[in-house]
Amino acid sequence: MEHPSKDRFPGKDLQLPFGASTWLLGAGALAAYGLMRRSKPAAVLSAAGGVIAFTAAKAQLSASRQPARATFLVNASPEQAYDLWRNFEALPRFMAHLKSVRLLS
Repeated sequence: MEHPSKDRFPGKDLQLPFGASTWLLGAGALAAYGLMRRSKPAAVLSAAGGVIAFTAAKAQLSASRQPARATFLVNASPEQAYDLWRNFEALPRFMAHLKSVRLLS
């Protein structure tokens, strides 16, 4: 039987109700607790917290590096779209970060 949250989040393998950020926070707290106690069992707790924090940080980083995709429907013929794209002075019409474009030569 599949996990019930797979229907709500397609493509995600969710086994716990919280993500890598929560794991990172909890592991950091475990490592800090272990460092404050200064005993052999506390050192083991601190090391375990460090390993869990490293694993969570690595998982969070790899999850954020997924490629982005976008699809646009352009209601124009290929010739019209090419002409608009090659007319550099018209680029500010659809590129908000440009104020103006001027051809120098």
